[in-house]
Amino acid sequence: MGAQIRGFDWGATPLGPPDRWPVPLRTAIRILLTTNHPVFIFWGADHRCFYNDAYSASLGAEKHPSILGATGREAWPEIWSIIGPQIDYVMTGQGATWHENQLVPIQRHGRRDDVYWTYGYSPIDDEDATRGVGGVLVLCTETTEQVLAADRTRAAEARWRSLFDQAPGFMGLLDGPDHVLEFANPRYFDLFGHADMLGLPVAKALPWAIDQGFITLLDQVYASGDAHVAQGAPVAVPARHEGTTGVLYVDFVLQPIRDPNGAVTGIFVLGSDVTQRQRAELTIAESEQRLRIARDAAQLGIYDFNFANQRFEWDERVRELWGVDATEVITLELLESAIHPEDRSARQAAVVSALDPGGEGRYFAEYRVTNRIHGVTRWVQAHGRVSFLNDQPVRLTGAIQDVSEYKDAEARKNEFLATLSHELRNPLAPIRNAVELLKSRQLAPDIARQAQAVIERQTEQMVRLIDDLMDVARISRGRLTLRKERIDLDTAIQLAREVAISSIERGEHQLSITSPPERVYLQADPVRLAQVLGNLLINAAKYSEARRRIELIISPPKSERVEIVVRDQGIGIAAENLERVFEMFTQANGSQVRSQGGLGIGLALARALIELHGGTLSAQSAGAGQGSEFVISLPVGEMPAAGTVPDRKHEDASALLRGRAILIVDDNVDAASMLAMLLETEGAQVVVAHDGPGALRVADTVHPEVVLLDIGLPGMGGHEVCRRLRLQPWATNVLILAQTGWGQEADRERSRLAGFDAHLVKPIEPDELLRTLADLLA
Repeated sequence: MGAQIRGFDWGATPLGPPDRWPVPLRTAIRILLTTNHPVFIFWGADHRCFYNDAYSASLGAEKHPSILGATGREAWPEIWSIIGPQIDYVMTGQGATWHENQLVPIQRHGRRDDVYWTYGYSPIDDEDATRGVGGVLVLCTETTEQVLAADRTRAAEARWRSLFDQAPGFMGLLDGPDHVLEFANPRYFDLFGHADMLGLPVAKALPWAIDQGFITLLDQVYASGDAHVAQGAPVAVPARHEGTTGVLYVDFVLQPIRDPNGAVTGIFVLGSDVTQRQRAELTIAESEQRLRIARDAAQLGIYDFNFANQRFEWDERVRELWGVDATEVITLELLESAIHPEDRSARQAAVVSALDPGGEGRYFAEYRVTNRIHGVTRWVQAHGRVSFLNDQPVRLTGAIQDVSEYKDAEARKNEFLATLSHELRNPLAPIRNAVELLKSRQLAPDIARQAQAVIERQTEQMVRLIDDLMDVARISRGRLTLRKERIDLDTAIQLAREVAISSIERGEHQLSITSPPERVYLQADPVRLAQVLGNLLINAAKYSEARRRIELIISPPKSERVEIVVRDQGIGIAAENLERVFEMFTQANGSQVRSQGGLGIGLALARALIELHGGTLSAQSAGAGQGSEFVISLPVGEMPAAGTVPDRKHEDASALLRGRAILIVDDNVDAASMLAMLLETEGAQVVVAHDGPGALRVADTVHPEVVLLDIGLPGMGGHEVCRRLRLQPWATNVLILAQTGWGQEADRERSRLAGFDAHLVKPIEPDELLRTLADLLA
C-alpha cells in the first residue's frame, strides 16, 4: 500500500502532490503504513480514502485498490448512510466514536456481505482545518466470525434449553452444599412447586422435603460424591388447592456435578413421575429392572448402531474407553478388536438374543475392553434396546458403563470374606486342642500352663481381628471418637512395645528405639496411638525373616510436627503397591505375605486413626526384598506446666473387690461361670442368674453392690432389667455395668439412658473389667 500511495496521481485530487500535504496527514499516513493493525483514514472535506495492507485483507476486488484516493461517498456508497453521520460527528469536533460488533454490510467478492466490525473513529487534529479536525483515523477489526460464533452458541443454548423444557421428565440443578435451586424445567415446577423457588435452598423452597429425608439424602450425595438412584420413591407433596397431601411415586437420579479438580459443586436431579406405573406394577423384578435402566441413563457413554450400514455413532466417553479419536469411523471390526478375546463370544451371544424379533429386544453384555492408545484394560457393561421394523432390526441404542472399580471391589470383597473365614477359623484348632488337654487330670503343670498360654494368645488374636473390624466400621460411619489427652510420646511407644513384643521375640528380631533428648508431648489418644505403632511393629516382625533388625525412630520435632519412622529389613513393597497397601482389604502380592495371614485392614485402620489425630501415614520401600519403612507425622502438643501432678493411680482392684456382693446376669452359662470364677479369685462374693426375671428375684434377695448385666437376654432384655432395678429403694447406689457385643455410640447412649454406670463391649479383657470396677468403686 505504500507503493500504491506513492504511485497515485494525487495532483488530480484536491489534496494535491504529497509534498504539499499538511503535516498531520503525513504523520497519520506514516502511522497507517507502519502498523500491522487494520487502519483507514478519511481526510478532508470530501473524505479522501487511505488504508494499509492489513485493512486491504477485508476488501474484495471490487474495492481494492480502486477506493484509494476516492471520496468516502464514492468508496462506500452501500454503507454511507451508516458511516457518513459517524464521520461528520468526528469532523465537526464532537469527539471520537466507538462501535462494537457493528453490522456494516459491504460489497465484496461479488456479493453483499453481512460484515461485523469493532471500530473507532478518532479525530486527526489539524489547526488549519475547519473546527481543527483535518480527518478521521479509523482503527478497526472485522469480528464477523466471532459474532456469528456467538450467535451459534446462543442458538445452541436455546435449543438445549428448549429440549430441557420439553423433556417429559423433571430436571433440576442444585448448587453448593445448601442445594440452591439454580435451574428447573416446567415439569419440575408442575410436580413440586413454582418458579419462585429459583435461587432458594431446597430446604427453604420445599420445607416438606426435610421430614421425608430428601435433604439428608442430598447432603449424603454431596458429601460422598456417589450418585443415588431411586425407583418408585414415594414423595408426599402438599396439594395445590385442598391443603391436603398427595403421594407421588417418582424414579429419580441424584448425580454429583464435579469441577475440573474433581470436587463436588452441585447435584443434577433427573427423574420422572411414575405414580401410575407404580400403582399398576409393584413386582420386585420390574423395580430392579427400572432401577438398572435409571442408573445407566444417569451416567456414562451413549452409542447407536445402524444395521443398514453397520456403523456406530459413539459419544466422547465411549470413544475414550476404546481409545478412538473424534474423526475415526467406528465399525464392528474396530469394536471387536478392543474386546478381550475371552469375552467376545459372550458379547456376541447377547447380541443374538437381543435380535430375536420374538423377544423384547433388550441387550446386555459385560466384557473387558483394552484401550487402543494407553493399553489399559477396563471392565464395561453395555445396555441397549433394539428397534424393529417388520421384524427386521433397524437400530441398537444404549449406554456403556465403566464398572472396573465395582469389579475390583467385588473381587476384593470375595477375597476378604474368604480370608476372614480363614483367619477366624485358624485360632479355633489350637484353642480346641488346648481345651482337650486341660480336661486331662494327669496333665503336668507346665503342659497346663502352655495350654493356657495357647488359649490366651489365640483368643487375643481373634479379639484383635474383631476389634479391627469394629474400628473400621466405626471410622467408616464417623462414629469413632478419640479420647485425646496430653501425653508423653514415650508413653505411647512403651504401650506399643508391650503390644508387639511377643511378635518381635517370636521372630528373634532386634528392636531398636531412638528418641530425641527432649521429651515430645502430643495431644492424642494414647490407646489409639499405641494401637497404630503396635500394628506397625507387628507387621515389621511378621514380614521379616528371623533375626532381623527393626527400628523405631522419633526425630526431633520440626515446624510443630514430629516424625515417627518404623523401619524393617523385611520383604519390602513394590513401587506400584506403596499406596495400595493402605486400601481396605488389600494385601501386597506374594505367597510370603499371604502365608502371614491378616485381613488387609490393619494399615487402612492405622492411616485412618493417624488422620483423625491430624497426622499422616505413608510407606516407603526400595522394592521387593529391600525392607520397608512407615512414616508417621503428627502435630506436637504443648509442654506440660512445671509441677503438673500426674493422674492418681487407682487402688488395687483386689482390695476394692474383696467381700463385695456381685451379681452376674448372662444367658451364656459358660461366660457367666468363667466371669464368676475370675471375680471370686479377687475375693468377691458372686451370684449368677441367666435371665431377666431370675436376675430381679436374686437381686431382691442378695442386694448386690455390683451388677454385671448382659443386654441381649432372652425375653426381658438387659435395658428393662436395669430400669426395674433402679426403681428399687435398696438399689440407689448399686453399680450396674452393661455387657454386650454392641459397641456403637448409639448403643452406649441407650445404656446410659437405661441407667447403666458403664458400657463394656464383649469380649471383655479381664484387666479392663478390673480397672473399670476399680475406677467406679474408688
